[in-house]
Amino acid sequence: MFFGDDEEFHSDLADEPQLIEAFARRNLELSRWPDGAVCPYCGKKTNVKPLGGKSMGDGWYHCGLCRRKFTVRTGTILERSHIPLYKWFLYWTELSPDISASELHKELEITYRSAQLMIERVKRHLIHGPAEPWWVNKQ
Repeated sequence: MFFGDDEEFHSDLADEPQLIEAFARRNLELSRWPDGAVCPYCGKKTNVKPLGGKSMGDGWYHCGLCRRKFTVRTGTILERSHIPLYKWFLYWTELSPDISASELHKELEITYRSAQLMIERVKRHLIHGPAEPWWVNKQ
């Protein structure tokens, strides 16, 4: 399981949404880029540097070759989703794949429409790209 079965761990993180989101982002970065960030636009990892500062927030990178900014979500089914990463991980790892939008919206405490969109994106990915990990392709 992504977040483990330790109830104390869950209760500690419940009060720290920024901490759990950073943990989920870092886990996705390590899964997607085990050897360091790679630009999803030009495919290069040279000259890719994390962006600092408060205006962009954590998790942003800049490619010095193509001069574009990106995050770990760029080029995946997670791109342009306002749903926190940890909720995507909970859906992907701990919930039944045939869960209804109504159940998903209650379980993850998101809107019904967001639950529908999550299910739609994952199903579309499974139809068009099952050989790839779910974070690779956003078709």
